[in-house]
Amino acid sequence: MAEDTPPTPKPTFDLQFDMDGPEASERFKKVSDEELEKIEEARNEKATMNQTTWAVKVLKDWMKQRGQGENFEDRTSAQLNSLLRSFYAEARTRSGKPYSKPALISLRSGLNRYLRNPPFHRQFTIMTDKEFTSSNQLLLGLIKKMKREGCDRSKHHQPIVEEDLIKLRQSTVMGYASPAALQKKVYFDISYQFGRRGREGLRQLTKSSFTVKSDPKGLKYVTPNFREAEKNHANDDYQTHATMHETPEDTENCPVCSFMFYTSKLHPGHDALFQRPKPDIPKQGPWYNNAPVGSKTLGKMMSDLSQSAGLSNRYTNHCVRATTCVQLDRAGYDTQQIMAITGHKNEASVRSYTARMHPERARNISHTLSSMSTASPTLTPTQHATVPREPQPSQATGAIGIQRSEAMEITPTATAAVMSTASLHAVPPSQAPVLFSGCIFHRNVTVHLPK
Repeated sequence: MAEDTPPTPKPTFDLQFDMDGPEASERFKKVSDEELEKIEEARNEKATMNQTTWAVKVLKDWMKQRGQGENFEDRTSAQLNSLLRSFYAEARTRSGKPYSKPALISLRSGLNRYLRNPPFHRQFTIMTDKEFTSSNQLLLGLIKKMKREGCDRSKHHQPIVEEDLIKLRQSTVMGYASPAALQKKVYFDISYQFGRRGREGLRQLTKSSFTVKSDPKGLKYVTPNFREAEKNHANDDYQTHATMHETPEDTENCPVCSFMFYTSKLHPGHDALFQRPKPDIPKQGPWYNNAPVGSKTLGKMMSDLSQSAGLSNRYTNHCVRATTCVQLDRAGYDTQQIMAITGHKNEASVRSYTARMHPERARNISHTLSSMSTASPTLTPTQHATVPREPQPSQATGAIGIQRSEAMEITPTATAAVMSTASLHAVPPSQAPVLFSGCIFHRNVTVHLPK
């Protein structure tokens, strides 16, 4: 039987490929030059592209008024340097006023970006190349001249002062009173806790942009669930190391509680994190409409909050980021730790926020200097000292002691006469070391101890 069994045929494989089939022709998509340029331009933020368009328009308007046509893209480096030298000096706003320092810098940056981008791909850089030294020196001279004449109108993003932070938290514009108030609280918590930039990326945030997790102690926290490209990270997306943690001792202001409640009230039909709020709290169903909040509305969210809460200044969205840097710096965190939260790549950028004089510190310095120049020797505004009256015999031992109940409080408004009549000659040596503990004097103080 075994001899009659035919041998099992070995399998064969046909390894021929149809190179002309549909899969071969559809695998690689052909991209036109126009599409390639659009892909290349996609690396720029929309605001950056708008700035570039604005810079080019200003230069072409100036050239047209000077009778030089509008074409500058194909000029040589020397010709363009001469053109820019005159343009920087004569550039004016529509109202005829000189541009501020940031505007002049933006003009130069926008023109440089325009020339280096497609379709021109010029290989020089008008900001640093030696061929443009004279135009850059003129621009630097303009900026210094504005500073000397007090005409520099550049504005820095100021941090929110503590008084306004407290006022904002205590106001009804943020909270659970309405869908809009809840949304504003979530916006502020996210911006403050994660040190986000002004308006960039807010419109692109979705319900899945953040994740709620629990730490080993069972407390919840919110962490970003995405990597985003920002102005400071044009070539490498970054992910913040910040996390927003639950505060069980203060549930009303807890950022995690409000975030979880907010996301539970979003409309299920739209993925945007910031949806248009309904005017009032509905009896049931979502608190928000099936439509996103516009980029312009999100961009002026902090400005609207400042006005509604009656804050001392009209803060911008970017002021919240500055506040994050300043508060962390004042709490003792170093620059590298702050950068891990905010995503800054340059320590100088962080120091531009933290190096500014804080309003409270400026007040204390002013009070200190004022006290030094007055006739009465005073303590610093935040310090108090107690100076005993004439010592009375102790009933227990008959020794001389200090009667704490009769102590006088010396404040910054105390007069020199009161200070001079305060008798300290009978203070026991054992109490002398702690008598002035925590006090700061701006005059020489002599204490006579009994022998």
